[in-house]
Amino acid sequence: MASLKLNGDTSGEITISAPAVAGTNTLTLPAETGTIVTNVNGDVYPLTLGTAVPTTSGTSIDITGIPSWVKRVTLIFNGVNNSTGNPYLIQLGDSGGIETTGYLSNSIKVNQGAIGAGDESTAGFICLTSNVAAADVQGLFTFVNVSGNEWVLNYCVRIRDFEVTIGGGAKALSGQLDRIRVTTESGTATFSEGQINILYD
Repeated sequence: MASLKLNGDTSGEITISAPAVAGTNTLTLPAETGTIVTNVNGDVYPLTLGTAVPTTSGTSIDITGIPSWVKRVTLIFNGVNNSTGNPYLIQLGDSGGIETTGYLSNSIKVNQGAIGAGDESTAGFICLTSNVAAADVQGLFTFVNVSGNEWVLNYCVRIRDFEVTIGGGAKALSGQLDRIRVTTESGTATFSEGQINILYD
């Protein structure tokens, strides 16, 4: 078996070995900057953190340029707020644009162990808030590709002291996921503070 050894600048080394079987194999590295990690099967996926986007103005925020090979996307909310405390709506899109129909989505609030209000939406993945402008949302929304262009979501996020929102859903896109939009259920509430980002692999 032939091997190629790469030495680190100061210490350490990486050995790349050809498989002990006949034939030619090609390993193509993605055109991305990030950290490469492997799963238990030895498959290689680059774990990539996007660029944080302020949520301090406007009625919607778009994150674009998600690569076609991505199988999992984590959307990060850090102190996101809007002018009225209106529920958030997260919508997925492909090369044809953002899709605003066909979602299965439910959200429910939990306050100190008590189940509160619930809601559902077919226009996007809904995330209830405390319906007050002072409700800052912190947490993670995890989207996973099931097969083809179908994605499922689950999340649990903090919306204010002693109160969280949990939810989930599914959406089948018409093409490969390449963008995500964060807006509000009304579509008119204005973002006032915080930031969002994505982590994908």
